[in-house]
Amino acid sequence: MGAAKKKLRNCPAIAGTLTPAACGEGRHSRYACPNGCPFDPFSVENYDQLLETETPLDRKMMEWLFTRSTDARRVSLEYERLMARGSEVAAHSFVTREFFVRRDAEGTTGAERFERACGASLKNDERVLLKCKKQTRATFMETRTVLADGRVELVDLLAADPKPMWCLDRSLAARAPRFLGFAAWWYPAPHFARLAGSIAVFVEPPGWEMRDVGLETARHLGAPEEPGAMGNWLALEFERFSDAVVATGRVRHRRMMESMDARLCTAVYELRAPFAECRDILDTVTAAAPSPLESHERDEGFADARAMYERSRTDQNRRALVGRVLLGQTMWRLEAFGAVSFGAARERVESALGSRLVLARERIDDVAAQILGREPTSDEAIVPPRLVDNQGGFAMERLEVIPSSSAASPEDVAAQFRDEYARSLPDTPVPMFAGKTPREAAADPALRATVVAWAKGLLRQEDQNRLRTGSDGGVEAALRELGLPELDVPPPPLRAKPAEMEFEDASDEDLDDYGYDYEDTAEGEQLDLPLATLPSGPIDVEEARDRLDDAVEGFGDFDEDQEDFPGGAMWFLAAVDEASADLLDEETWKEVSTYFVETWFALVPLGSRAPAVPFKRLVGALRDEIDRIGASERSASASESALRNAQLRQPILVDVYGEDFLADMGRIRRGKRPPKDQQGIFVLVLAAAINVVDRLLREEL
Repeated sequence: MGAAKKKLRNCPAIAGTLTPAACGEGRHSRYACPNGCPFDPFSVENYDQLLETETPLDRKMMEWLFTRSTDARRVSLEYERLMARGSEVAAHSFVTREFFVRRDAEGTTGAERFERACGASLKNDERVLLKCKKQTRATFMETRTVLADGRVELVDLLAADPKPMWCLDRSLAARAPRFLGFAAWWYPAPHFARLAGSIAVFVEPPGWEMRDVGLETARHLGAPEEPGAMGNWLALEFERFSDAVVATGRVRHRRMMESMDARLCTAVYELRAPFAECRDILDTVTAAAPSPLESHERDEGFADARAMYERSRTDQNRRALVGRVLLGQTMWRLEAFGAVSFGAARERVESALGSRLVLARERIDDVAAQILGREPTSDEAIVPPRLVDNQGGFAMERLEVIPSSSAASPEDVAAQFRDEYARSLPDTPVPMFAGKTPREAAADPALRATVVAWAKGLLRQEDQNRLRTGSDGGVEAALRELGLPELDVPPPPLRAKPAEMEFEDASDEDLDDYGYDYEDTAEGEQLDLPLATLPSGPIDVEEARDRLDDAVEGFGDFDEDQEDFPGGAMWFLAAVDEASADLLDEETWKEVSTYFVETWFALVPLGSRAPAVPFKRLVGALRDEIDRIGASERSASASESALRNAQLRQPILVDVYGEDFLADMGRIRRGKRPPKDQQGIFVLVLAAAINVVDRLLREEL
């Protein structure tokens, strides 16, 4: 009797006690279980228990769908085809429709037929979860409040009466800003909503509400005008909608880049007069001022620098940088961003100095064209014109900020600029508001909705910048002055920067100087991790096999774990991708990228690190090694010849991995494996990558 009493559970739903069996059998059916019950896997605090229930249930549902459902062969073949194309969104949407949308001749869904066939064998919590999943549907969502416990407040933008609801999704909570719009599959659980599969994040045209962005995209694709029918249409066309969202973002970015004067321009002059004389004349040029030299500029031999300014086109109270002149004893270099600024700076310098300077050479690099040349193209037919038109020209300016103190650091100056921008924001005219200031437009009923949408966009940017930098930009307080209750949503808590944002920041902003960051990764790596070591000579067969086996076992599955890359592996994969972009096509890269990750861990085991090097230097070393080995050869026979003649630092490792790769290819159905020439090129790129990592670990880069 005493033992039986010890097993009883306190049940807040009945304000009494229950046996574990009664608790499980009546959970969320007989009993209205409140959130917070320690025995309820559907409580927020017990989220891990819910995942432990969801994983086996999903496995059982998929196994039934692919092997025992009436359409098993059709479904499995279509799913396999979509996955082989790399279309994970399409594959997930297809399976979701088969379970929760498509009905057979009797009018039953796949989930209902699964429940009829397998429900008796399910555990109690699995039956509750299946009941929830049967309500899965597609909709447009917008984020509101983000909490530290993994909950995100969402609004269903297609609901007849949109009201906030809590969703428990740690991945979304780790990244989402306020007012983010997206399309998603979701279902209601007892105490929160759950998202299912990938989301399609909307583009953010200034002044557009997220609901209108979603509706504009759907209607362009042929969705019905009736609001009540939109959700059903989205369920049937989710992957096409997702493709349109991605294409719209790419086209917007392309048109923005094409409209920008993003040319990096330099002109080098030889002095024909004494340095001091030329410098004194340059100082008479209008709006020229001393500019501090960077350390690398001093290393190049420059003694001084001057900056030239003009009145800003975007801020009447500031000056914008036109260009900088680096002053050497016998040679000067003019640098400017944008052809217009470059022309203006050249005219000032050459008019003032005349024959005292002789142009030795000039160089113009179209940064926008280089970026666009690496980006994939998109089908513009699926892009809504209104979401990409009328973006206008983009003027890029570097505004002058006069430090409030001579001892101010660059970080202090940046903070000062943000504060000044935020203070002026409510009273700076905005073209979108017919030239009115945000404060004036917020009081105008005809413009108020546009101001709200514009302000939401600024808060999205503020949250994303805060996630990236850990600091506020001051926009929050400035927008509060507009008196718009629609913006009364607290900012997300301070969160760790996601690993993919590390990649975006470095690849977009600072590739020249960025090295591996071992201090801010998902694994929490630190610079005091021991450096990986290699034997003095090449690795033998036994060690090569052991290293590869350990890499595969320790790292796990690439697709599931890629968000948890230790920093060096992520940068290595990105560097190989960039260095081999002209050699390996997109479909082949999807098949082979995992091999490069496993190669990294074979040479740099988990728990160790490689020496930090700038990303661009790593890419350059890979390209040089690829060219040296001869991976640019486009035929299989030429690749084999190049590999035989290559000087390999780890020939056994290349042989062992090459054999494994070719064996894996043999197990892939003909027509789905990469072509022979691509397989040969991959092995050569792999050999080049192994050579470079070997050099990196021996600190020879």
